[in-house]
Amino acid sequence: MDRTDQEAALRWAFSEKRLFYRLHALLEMAEDDVTAELVVEAGCACEVLEEYTRRREGLTKLLLGYFEGDEPLHVVVNVQRFESNFEARLEVVTVYRPRTPKWADERTRGMR
Repeated sequence: MDRTDQEAALRWAFSEKRLFYRLHALLEMAEDDVTAELVVEAGCACEVLEEYTRRREGLTKLLLGYFEGDEPLHVVVNVQRFESNFEARLEVVTVYRPRTPKWADERTRGMR
């Protein structure tokens, strides 16, 4: 599946709210004052920024989306089950607003 198809499938999952949130994601959302509705809004127009094939969470992707027009949001999702069966729910691993110093901007990593 090419990136365009992947992004379309991910956007569909968000638009249909075929998601479940890990506890870590919920805690990060609370800390950053991000609601599930904002995650869905950002996910409905997301793009894949990075892919991670060797993480303990499984095959994950870092998504960039926007809410309220221009507010960037990063959503990390585990796609292992979802990509083999689109009936599976997309696992939201974490959610955060990209900020310095870790991010120079929403697309560019900063200092670690």
